[in-house]
Amino acid sequence: MSPIQLDALETRCDIFNDQIKEVTASQKILNAELARIRSTPDDTQLGSDIVAMQAEVDQLEAALTPLRAGSALLSDEQVRELDREWLRWRSDWVARKKVFSVAWGTATESLSASESTELAEELGQFEAYTLSLLHLLTRGLDGVFGRHRARYR
Repeated sequence: MSPIQLDALETRCDIFNDQIKEVTASQKILNAELARIRSTPDDTQLGSDIVAMQAEVDQLEAALTPLRAGSALLSDEQVRELDREWLRWRSDWVARKKVFSVAWGTATESLSASESTELAEELGQFEAYTLSLLHLLTRGLDGVFGRHRARYR
């Protein structure tokens, strides 16, 4: 092939490469538009979503009606029962915290205060008393739901 023919072929290749770049850019734009259109809900889906949302709004409005009328969330007896439960569980927590503090002190008595704190952090990023609280919560909630299971059904 002659150099003129080679130049003509190179020019055509450059034109084709430019066209390919333009088509590729156009394809990216069109794919983005298609993705946007596909993610937009259609009319039937919007209709069913509106009906479901309206039903949820009606349900929530019905739940709020007694509160707007000024009725209490809990009766006085329920409040007293909650206070009694709170005091009982709090006293259990205090007792468990004391036991844990003694056990922790015994386990870490050979360590300095900073080493003891560092160990507590390494064991789970908690301070020592938080570990006892977690133990109380796991055991305490089992007891509450175990003894009063019928109340929560």
